[in-house]
Amino acid sequence: MNLGRKIIPIIAVTATAASLAACGGVTKSETDNGPKSLTVGWNQPFYSINDQTGTGNNVTNANISYLTNSQFNYFDADSQLQKDTSFGTYEKVSDDPLTVKYTLADTAKWSDGVPVTAADLIFGYGANSGNFNTVGSDGVKVDENTGATTAPKGEAYFNAAAAGANGFQYISKFPTISDDGKSVTLVYDKPFADWELDFFNALRTPAHVMAAEALGIKDADKGNEAVIKAFQDKDKASLAKLANFWNSGFDFADTPKDKQLLVGSGPYVISAAKKDQYVTVTKNPNYEGDHKGKVDQITVKFYPDATQALQALKNGEMSAYEGQATTDSVKDAEAKGLDMHRGLESTYEHIDLTVNNGGPFDPKSYGGDEAKAKLVRQAFLMAYPRQEIMDKIIKPIVPDAKLRTSLTTFNGAPGYDEISAANGSASYGAGGAEGIAKAKALLKQAGVKNPVVREMYDKTNPRRAAEYALAAAAETAAGFKMVNLGDGDWSSKLGNKSYDAIFFGWNSTTTSVLGSMANYVGKAGSNFQGYDNPTVNKAYADLQFTTDPKEQISLLKTIDTEIYKDAVTLPIFEFPGVVFYDSKAIGGLDPAYLSPNMFYGYWNWTAK
Repeated sequence: MNLGRKIIPIIAVTATAASLAACGGVTKSETDNGPKSLTVGWNQPFYSINDQTGTGNNVTNANISYLTNSQFNYFDADSQLQKDTSFGTYEKVSDDPLTVKYTLADTAKWSDGVPVTAADLIFGYGANSGNFNTVGSDGVKVDENTGATTAPKGEAYFNAAAAGANGFQYISKFPTISDDGKSVTLVYDKPFADWELDFFNALRTPAHVMAAEALGIKDADKGNEAVIKAFQDKDKASLAKLANFWNSGFDFADTPKDKQLLVGSGPYVISAAKKDQYVTVTKNPNYEGDHKGKVDQITVKFYPDATQALQALKNGEMSAYEGQATTDSVKDAEAKGLDMHRGLESTYEHIDLTVNNGGPFDPKSYGGDEAKAKLVRQAFLMAYPRQEIMDKIIKPIVPDAKLRTSLTTFNGAPGYDEISAANGSASYGAGGAEGIAKAKALLKQAGVKNPVVREMYDKTNPRRAAEYALAAAAETAAGFKMVNLGDGDWSSKLGNKSYDAIFFGWNSTTTSVLGSMANYVGKAGSNFQGYDNPTVNKAYADLQFTTDPKEQISLLKTIDTEIYKDAVTLPIFEFPGVVFYDSKAIGGLDPAYLSPNMFYGYWNWTAK
């Protein structure tokens, strides 16, 4: 789980107002029906406005992008797809071949006043498709500390998180652009199951800004033309420059000096940011869509420690907070008299094993012996104390929480029970004494003694620290030698092969049947394990072109079963979603099951 041209000045934020917003203060003018502001909290600091790259693809970044960008459609609190016609419309023109026409509304504008045009759609398609990369993921260097990719000089590589998992890759014919530059028509080589979600979240980086930053073209119209031409002509030199900037140019945690990086198409625009502390968004004066906010300014403060967050909430420094709730934080909130919205969320915790780093789970460590490496992986997952984690950390928050059993779909979704019953998930049990005994037997069968496992997780997160303590104790009892690689910067190190096991959350933003594809297909954008199974790859490839629901479930069943059989990952629990808030300070909260959870419907928030 990011974001020249000349910027038309945004609403000015004075030093006094900005500092008050950052600390949650309320000015006298606000009490006199003047400007309204809210301060809310999240558990992980923001670090990039382009959440579409492999490194920026993180929920905390997506939250800010959600506040500052518009799109053709979105999911409501009940996980139903809704259309935002004030941004644009789309229609399926033909089924054979699948042809879809997107038309931008006159009200679709960037915050610098430049209209959203076909150039932006072309850039979204081009960057996320993978079709314009001149080198593959195996041909780029990955920074071990930041996860940033560097392509060989002159080569183009768009490090898109969705690469290989959307329908854009099956559009070989260059899209048709209308004469007025407001419409783009896509013709797919094959029918694609999730075509309606291809542009979902894909329009984060304005084409004219990209042209200014990467190509040095300051005029917006000329810049848009240059971007279209670069993709249309497959101009390698220009694409290389565009890709290099897109991959990391929108990564920032403090307010950037280059204000062009802040341009968005949504109701709000970033006006201030301080690393590890907060991001403040202010009303976008050029926004003309349907989701105009009721408050003038929203500050998102970052509190990895829920105890500090709840105290700030109690002190009136903010109005709402969503983090990773713990038993202690719920008890603390009850003691403080805070309001809570409780339920499960689509994000689920999972433990992944790295299979390509020469570690204990990699066949190369055993002379290429796949069977031995698999036994070691099975042993580790057998011992993983899933039920203990559930009982001690999750159920006290949401009593009816259950172990997650599918890797490809979520609880309550069509086919979840059927897939779970057939995928082999039950064979892993839930850890405990029985799991530890089975793990010991598997290690003995493999002939491997005390394998060293370096496990990474977010050490700044209290819930995850508690999870690691339980997991380390169980795995040690099973015969593994655990090395604690807890790291606050864990997300930037995903896929760098420095760890053997990692647990974190996969977040669902849509109901797409292909939502898990990028996690498990070889060389896909979010496959950080090095996992590559031909059967899984083929099943996902077939799923992309399958529209019959029964056939989709059958393919998902195949995928789930194969991944479980390979023992490379294990789902643990769906996140207990708890939004802590002060009903006397904020109104309009309507948390959604799908991401962005608490932030859904921010346009209805009110400051009381």
